[in-house]
Amino acid sequence: MQLLQLKAIGVICMVFSSYTQHRSYLVDETLNLVRKLQFSKNAIRTYHLADEEQKQIQMITALLVHLVQFSANVPDSLKGTVNWSTIIDASVDANYPINCHEAATEACCLFWTNVLQRFTAAKSQDVPEAKGIIENLVQDLLTVLNLPEYPAAAPILEVLCVLLLQNAGLKSKDTSARCFAIDLLGGIASRLKRDSVICSKEKLWILQELTDAENDSSKILKNKCCVCLGGRGINMACDVCGRCFHPDCMGAGSQENLQRDSVCPLCFCKQQLSVLQSYYELENKEKGKRASTAHKKKTAIPDEVTAVDTVQQILLNYLQEAGPQDDGNLFSRWFYLCMWYKEDISSQEKIIYYLARLKSKEILRDSGSGLALSRDWAKKICLALGQKNSFSRGFDKILSLLLASLRENSPVIRAKALRAVSIHKLLKLYMMYIIFIWMLDITS
Repeated sequence: MQLLQLKAIGVICMVFSSYTQHRSYLVDETLNLVRKLQFSKNAIRTYHLADEEQKQIQMITALLVHLVQFSANVPDSLKGTVNWSTIIDASVDANYPINCHEAATEACCLFWTNVLQRFTAAKSQDVPEAKGIIENLVQDLLTVLNLPEYPAAAPILEVLCVLLLQNAGLKSKDTSARCFAIDLLGGIASRLKRDSVICSKEKLWILQELTDAENDSSKILKNKCCVCLGGRGINMACDVCGRCFHPDCMGAGSQENLQRDSVCPLCFCKQQLSVLQSYYELENKEKGKRASTAHKKKTAIPDEVTAVDTVQQILLNYLQEAGPQDDGNLFSRWFYLCMWYKEDISSQEKIIYYLARLKSKEILRDSGSGLALSRDWAKKICLALGQKNSFSRGFDKILSLLLASLRENSPVIRAKALRAVSIHKLLKLYMMYIIFIWMLDITS
């Protein structure tokens, strides 16, 4: 039965991706399935995540996440085997990744708008059931948030937060709807704060690339494992940067494999991106012979590979190597690229470069391979990159509106807001806010 459901999800997602005119209908059918769900906290969760997670979510949540990821349709020319010539001849418009991201956002809006409308229109006896269904969906989305295979979880939750901060939630005239919105936003804000704290304490050597702007090579530890910082045992040194590793810390197999693949993931991805940039620059020079100077400026790309690009590419390579070789994996990687493309202010000047990053392993198949990346590392990288997206940056907005709810006339809403900001050390922020208001009253 579960296998049949998984196959059905795959078929629905391909239809959702290929036939945009049917997306509204498929979302409506998904909503009909939502109404049939169990609303208790012990709802049936039969969709298994990766083996290492040992967690499950509801099938309907898995369908929602995959539908959103498939709404960002991969260009047809990139769905098969590709090489550099395929990328050059793809003729993908510079706005295409942004349009894909907007299509995903539209799918999220369509789903949540209908869900919240049905909640507000529900009869009093049906409200607990509607609340339970939404809470289970949010719980599942928080479960897969910042897992490598599910990049759409963050945009889905972000759209929900935007709606809850507007007339569908905190600005609603219905007190029960406002209280429910506060409960949901409090749980989401708590998770965002927890992830931020965990990420700030993380000492993974790969993530230091994001914090060390100058990337000073003198900070690289010599004769010590970069993972455990231990000096005993056989270390394997990266041929490029000189970083040392224990075989066990790398999660690699035999020492023989380590000797053969003696380039760390960081240096390997830097080399990959440098080669892709050199290919692109060479292509620009060829075009420049026939194009105007203005066109050459338009297609210029940075001379150096940035630290963020490198860490992003490590995650893409992990998915390409460790994940199943199916359409879902391809669309997950493309969804990441669409999000990063939207955040990059100079992205439209280097569309070919972004397309090449999707299948860098195929394009550069003769470039060898680096040391294997464990799933634990991939999750930490995904968490760190997630701190840079718009969803995580929205924490301050959520918290400020929750704090504003503490000044509402309704004691019920104030109590809900106090409980929301008290979860997971958010109370400290609340106390700072109270002290600030008190000081303003004294000085006025």
